[in-house]
Parts: sequence; C-alpha cells; structure tokens
Amino acid sequence: MTINKTVMQYASKFTKLSTFALDFIASKRMKIRTFKEGLEFYIRNQLVGQSIKTYQELYERAVEVERTRNELRALNPKNQKKTWNDRETSSDNVASKKHAVSSAKSHITRSYEPYGKCGKTNHCTSECRVGTNKCMRCGSTKHMVTTCPR
Repeated sequence: MTINKTVMQYASKFTKLSTFALDFIASKRMKIRTFKEGLEFYIRNQLVGQSIKTYQELYERAVEVERTRNELRALNPKNQKKTWNDRETSSDNVASKKHAVSSAKSHITRSYEPYGKCGKTNHCTSECRVGTNKCMRCGSTKHMVTTCPR
C-alpha cells in the first residue's frame, strides 16, 4: 500500500484493479493474501496469527487496526511521526545528545561519555561502582545495596 492511503482507499483501488489481474484473486485465499500483502506493515503486523476466513473480515479488521492507531496518535500528539522537513540533521541530533547531562541531585551540569562498565553517563570512570565491593546506593564498603540503611 502506498504511504498515506487509508485502508478504505486501498480497498477501493484494490477492487478496481483486481478486475485486470484475475490471476491474483483466483480464489478467496489468494484474494485475502494479495490484499493483506498490500496493507501497511503496522496493520499486517497486528493481523499476524489471526484466523481470517473472508476478504470482508480482513477488510474490517484492517480498518479497526487503522482506527485504533489513529485514536492513539490523537491521544499522544508528541508521538507523531515526523515528516522529513521536521527532522533535525543527524549532526545536530548527535551534538545535542553529547551535551552536558544534568544531575538531579546536585543541579550541577557535567559532560561525560558513557562509561564502559555500566554504560551510564551520569558519572565518570573514577566514580563508577560497578565491579567494586561498594554499595551501589551510597558507596560504602561496609555493606551492599540490599542491606543499605539509606
């Protein structure tokens, strides 16, 4: 299915064009399979494993998946798919990710690359407690995180 076509538009076009390609819709199963292959990936993904016996049933389920997706997008406008013009260039995006990470506890801005042992960016190598016998919560050597009094 081409991008930005609704299921209803696709079904209409499919019905019109199927008169010219009878080989692809020779049986009910072939018609269902051919129609399903033309649906958007997210719709096909939601229909996987469902027992669909008729073309009409496939059409109705595809419309329902599309309707649900549109409802979810309306509820969460921040999660909208960006158009090509709305996207930042990759160098801008990488640069913004490498900027300083703000520490919530001390409100001090620090800049760190991800540390090798733990992959976190909120501390440097000398502060990392992974692989040491220190409490992961407070840094004490007298106990571990499971028995930390804090």
